[in-house]
Amino acid sequence: MAKHLTNDDIEEVKKIVTEAIVANNKILLKEFKILKDDVVQFKDEILHEIINLRDDNAVLTGYRGMIEDHDVRIVKIEKHVFPDKAS
Repeated sequence: MAKHLTNDDIEEVKKIVTEAIVANNKILLKEFKILKDDVVQFKDEILHEIINLRDDNAVLTGYRGMIEDHDVRIVKIEKHVFPDKAS
């Protein structure tokens, strides 16, 4: 014959389920915090790289004239250093 659940049995089941849910929530929150920390760290690394690229670009932009006319400057130096080989 089938046994019927009493109110005490139902309360015990509720207690067990609630404890399981709370334990799972704690685990999920801990894992979420780890994941969030990883994402924030990765974001910081990316931002630092972008800042470094901007700094490099600013330096290159400041010396653009010198970089673009380097062929002319090299010819002038060669003429000065090797006057016999000037064409």
